Amino acid sequence: MARTLIRVCTGWWAALASVLFLLWLAAAHFWPASWWLVVHRIGVMDAEAGKSVRMVVVREIRRPFLADWVARVWLVRDDGLELVCTGRGGGAYDVRAVLPRSVTLAWWTDNSCRALPAGRYMVSTIWRIERWMMPAAVVRADSNIFTVSERAR
Repeated sequence: MARTLIRVCTGWWAALASVLFLLWLAAAHFWPASWWLVVHRIGVMDAEAGKSVRMVVVREIRRPFLADWVARVWLVRDDGLELVCTGRGGGAYDVRAVLPRSVTLAWWTDNSCRALPAGRYMVSTIWRIERWMMPAAVVRADSNIFTVSERAR
């Protein structure tokens, strides 16, 4: 039994399997998410409470991919960040895809974060890019801190 196990573990196919596993491991850990997506900037404009919050997003889709995303809006307090709302979604990304001419926080969060009360906020977005037979690649981008002011009367 031991002799058979040694022969199986030292055969040519075991060496091939080891090499393929090492190649998979290298690809999984060293193939950066930027191969598919680069987010250069997520800028959020100051706004009045109850009004639409406008955004400027500069991203580059380098190759088609499938991804799930999560966008969280954080209230920036003196003692840390407080989660206000979360939007989720996913789907296919294509190199020909463009963002709408007017990107709003409501659109960015799939209508989960429509109107914010007065305060200082930040948006954090994470994309989990699916890769065939490899762990997901992750892209994270945070916005600037923006202010929602009381509505002018």
